[in-house]
Amino acid sequence: MWHPLSGGDPKLNSTKRIVPHAFRKDIKLKRTVYDMTMTEFVENTTAHLRNAENILSEFSSWSASPRFALSYATMHRSSSFIAIIDTETVQKYDNNGIFHVPALQQVFGTAASMRGAIYGTYDWEYLVHGVIEGKHYQAVSFKTLCDHGLIKQLPEFSDYVHAWGPYMHDLPPLVVPYTKKELQELNKIAQLLPPDFRAVFTIALFCCKRRTSFGARLEENELSEIVDALGGRSKVPPDWNGSRSVVCDGIYDPRFQDNQQMVIVMRALSAHCWGKGARNRVMNEGNADAVMDILTEKMRSATVDCDISEEANLNNSNSSYDSGYVSQNYGGADRRRLHHLHDEQGTKPSRKSNTDEDSTSDSSYGDKRTATTKK
Repeated sequence: MWHPLSGGDPKLNSTKRIVPHAFRKDIKLKRTVYDMTMTEFVENTTAHLRNAENILSEFSSWSASPRFALSYATMHRSSSFIAIIDTETVQKYDNNGIFHVPALQQVFGTAASMRGAIYGTYDWEYLVHGVIEGKHYQAVSFKTLCDHGLIKQLPEFSDYVHAWGPYMHDLPPLVVPYTKKELQELNKIAQLLPPDFRAVFTIALFCCKRRTSFGARLEENELSEIVDALGGRSKVPPDWNGSRSVVCDGIYDPRFQDNQQMVIVMRALSAHCWGKGARNRVMNEGNADAVMDILTEKMRSATVDCDISEEANLNNSNSSYDSGYVSQNYGGADRRRLHHLHDEQGTKPSRKSNTDEDSTSDSSYGDKRTATTKK
């Protein structure tokens, strides 16, 4: 989430691009994260997290949680924008390295030994290097989302929500069965974004509500209904369930329940559309073209589920920073959805509320749960 004064400068962020402070004077500066020395990288990431003014940050901060970004947007609801990036293509084509903050400590070890507390404070963040722009970046105003039905589907965002409250990781406790009408309306909201972003944004909004068993018990007919609402199986990327897909374990922060639910639902949808049994399902539908699509995709990618032992080997790798270890294994939180964060002065938002009230009701959960703050 950003608003016009994010970073302390209205020229840093727009619907066209996100510009870190270090690139403010030259957004075309040809500098990637791999042009930095080890010392520069450690010092710059640490300075970014500490909001140090003596070092211009080369990074911007992002969250993987849609609920967190939407909650944060309620602080500046009339001027907030929800920014989204395709975390895979922005690294592949634009060379924007993406780093999960918890990885920094373990990757750099001794070099970052005195910075553990800082890395731990923002252990839910992702840092993205460089200017982010082009087709892999999109932004839509929070007000526009609300005007197109967001509040109807997620009424808690009609009021201020304390994003940093004690339940920042949790979904509302009420389990909400989905309806076809709800799916259609969520997808209608997602039409505000370009085609490549719509399916995942629909699922992101879908997962802002607690579903039965976090979506793990969706039946085949229910998955078919979701796929239909998205516009058909062609809208569901096969790599949502791939061995190198960003929905593999170890990249999402499991504490955020909306993230956890998204992983489950995205994997289930991908398996339903492209995995075992998919060919028989579409043959029963008499869709010969879809059968050919499935066979072609299987031959092209041989997509499989994440292997736990393989993931453990990746996370325990001793590969160096120069090999791109962090970017590859800890890069973004999910395909086409990382949300931009900043407060008004360009500093990290305090875990305390910025309001003048002594206590702020967390509207995600009603009156029984209160996030206590100090003036």
